[in-house]
Order: sequence, then C-alpha cells, then structure tokens
Amino acid sequence: MATGMIDIEEERTFKEIFRILDRKISGYIPCKDFQLILLAVKTEVGLTDDDIQEVLDDADKNKDGKITFNEFYKFMVDYN
Repeated sequence: MATGMIDIEEERTFKEIFRILDRKISGYIPCKDFQLILLAVKTEVGLTDDDIQEVLDDADKNKDGKITFNEFYKFMVDYN
C-alpha cells in the first residue's frame, strides 16, 4: 500500500475493536478503561508500567483523558 493511503479493511477492523472498547457507546474510550485493559494483559505481552503510561500518552494525543476513534486509529496504525 502506498504511503498515506487508507486500508479500508484495516480501518474496519480497528472500528470494530474500538466499538468493543467503547463500552458506554460514548464515542471515546476513557483512558482509565484502556489502562485497565493494558494492566490485565501486561504480563502476557511483556509491558512494564512505564510502557503502559507511554501507550496512554501516545494514544491520548490531546490529553483530555479520552481516546477518540481518530486517536485510536492513528495510534494503531503507527504501532502496527
């Protein structure tokens, strides 16, 4: 895929993941909820507490305590 092009299937997958994580159907994932998910899997995926904080900082670009789909999508594409 050329740089800057959107992979429709990838975007669809990320939207589905986002919908699952957006439990209150509010249009965002609270950082606290995302942190709890990361804490639950940290041993299995080899994350440290510093790694988790870095992930949260990278995902919540505007630092409002909420991860919107656009923030989530950019984060996932950058780390994928």
